[in-house]
Amino acid sequence: MKAVVGALVGMLLSVGVCGAQEKASPAPVTKQVPTPAGFHLVLLLAQNTQGSSPANLPGGAAKALKDAAAFLPFKSYALLDSALVRGARPSSDMQAIRLQGPDGDEYVAYLSSGPTYPAKDGEWFVHMKLVAPVGDRTILTTGFSMQIGETVVVGTSKVKGQDQAVVVLLSALKSENLVRKDD
Repeated sequence: MKAVVGALVGMLLSVGVCGAQEKASPAPVTKQVPTPAGFHLVLLLAQNTQGSSPANLPGGAAKALKDAAAFLPFKSYALLDSALVRGARPSSDMQAIRLQGPDGDEYVAYLSSGPTYPAKDGEWFVHMKLVAPVGDRTILTTGFSMQIGETVVVGTSKVKGQDQAVVVLLSALKSENLVRKDD
């Protein structure tokens, strides 16, 4: 009789333990992270000569340049080139973007991105490297976090001594920024 009661108690305990284990492991919940529809990359030439800022910059880039011009040591800025980079690539897969720099030289920007970890709503980590045409010399390399819809002054690098520099701006675009509007 004691053996039967012991067996029943053992069965009840094992059923209780198994039931508790099933309740303790709910299915993992994955959070959907918004993805930028693409990036807008802008290459500017900053100079110490009198001049103005380019009039044809998109709103976010114009505002970022205005904010940065307050602390950058240059008097004028000229648009060299820009590129629309569709989609976001994972950090392990860098995109090469060719841009025309000062004197028509070809610069190459390498860009990769991915969600921040831990994931924050609308925030992306970006790694970027800018390579000069002479000797494939890296003149700018950086990593940073940015929000979708934000424009960041990625950095500056002097060219031709102290009088000029290239300035790189990057915007993480929302999908509605990529829709072309007919006139």
